[in-house]
Amino acid sequence: TEIVIELERLAPGKKLLLEDIKFSEDASDFLPISMPALKRLLDFLALNESVRIEIQGHVNDPGNKNPKLSMTLSENRAKAVKKWLKDNGIDESRLNAVGYGATQMIYEKPKNAWEEEANRRVTIMIIE
Repeated sequence: TEIVIELERLAPGKKLLLEDIKFSEDASDFLPISMPALKRLLDFLALNESVRIEIQGHVNDPGNKNPKLSMTLSENRAKAVKKWLKDNGIDESRLNAVGYGATQMIYEKPKNAWEEEANRRVTIMIIE
């Protein structure tokens, strides 16, 4: 039996959601569950040495009650991913970290914990 998996080719502008990168509440500290996803991203970047990425941090803040805090937290989370990659051998010039706060929430009015969690995410966008 042969299993064929077709993957969409990565190109500038393409985004990849890193669902398993999780942080402590209201902090930029990684939860232990994040390590496998971080290591997969590290492996991807190590194998694709010409790829540059933008690390995009997002938070859950329905109604954008505290936009300054949300922006700072999302930026700190993106920077935490960047620092981890840099500390593990990826050239910093290949990494850009940006926080989007609650400006791109998947669920504007989350109804449950799952939707809130989906809003708290890290996305990787291929720059080149």
